Amino acid sequence: MIDHVDTILRQVLLDEVPALRPSASTLATQDQVRFQAPDDAWRGELPNIVVNNTPVNALNVYLLDVREARKLRSNERIVEERDGVAVREPAPFRVDCHYLITAWSPIQTTPTLEPTFDEHRVLAQVLVALARRSPLAPTRVLSSAQLAQLPLRLQQEQLPTHVAPADGFPKLGELWAAMGAGARWKPGAYVVVTVPLTTEATVLGLPVTAVIADTGIEDAAPERLVVIGGTALDVRGGRSLALPGASVVLDAATGTVARTVADGDGRFVFAALVPGPYTLRGHTPGFAQAETRLVVPSSSGTHDLLFRT
Repeated sequence: MIDHVDTILRQVLLDEVPALRPSASTLATQDQVRFQAPDDAWRGELPNIVVNNTPVNALNVYLLDVREARKLRSNERIVEERDGVAVREPAPFRVDCHYLITAWSPIQTTPTLEPTFDEHRVLAQVLVALARRSPLAPTRVLSSAQLAQLPLRLQQEQLPTHVAPADGFPKLGELWAAMGAGARWKPGAYVVVTVPLTTEATVLGLPVTAVIADTGIEDAAPERLVVIGGTALDVRGGRSLALPGASVVLDAATGTVARTVADGDGRFVFAALVPGPYTLRGHTPGFAQAETRLVVPSSSGTHDLLFRT
């Protein structure tokens, strides 16, 4: 996932930082935003970063650190149907990616030229661009071709982005000391992007939602009884998260038929139902009442309860 976030960051910076372009009619190139360490090898490559044979400004976006986003830790499990199969996976494990973005000017220092001014201008535009785009949403940054290269779950994410946090990175001195004997301490834009790391889904099996049984004795009309099942789902934000412990009530025209509580995967079942119209109602703290009307047995076979706020 982190490599895909690099792609998103690069595209934002190429699109939103005018100082990377040698002229108004010329686009910046991918070579101008690089992710390698800002060491001797990087400084040696700078003269080769050119557009139309002209040396241009460049950005070094260096991943300093990766730490768990502990405030976003969740024990929720996501239950979805994929290609007709029910699967369950934990909520994504989220990490904070700490980047140091430094600007590098091709201008050589002379009595009348000071490249630092150029670098400060680029840094200011970087901060403005990332603040304006926060949170980073792939659908608002990438082309359709680029978007297709991302995992589906990441395509739908909005990545929290903290630009220039007050605490910063505490060991910049050690960083620059490790970048080579000729390295100078350079100012940089410190940015933290929160990234979801997906885990492998567990296949639960086919999502059985209805079972029909005809029973009876010889020479008597059979009695038809139906078992239905569904899932209580949190559908806020365009995702479907299982809601364990949701209270589910099944009503008929004559009143309440049965009550149950969704299990750890948000699933619920009602058995021995007589065919006919029913209403499913769901209740859980923090959500509006969920309700759906159905006819048993259902032609669609869908009996899920969708919870919203």
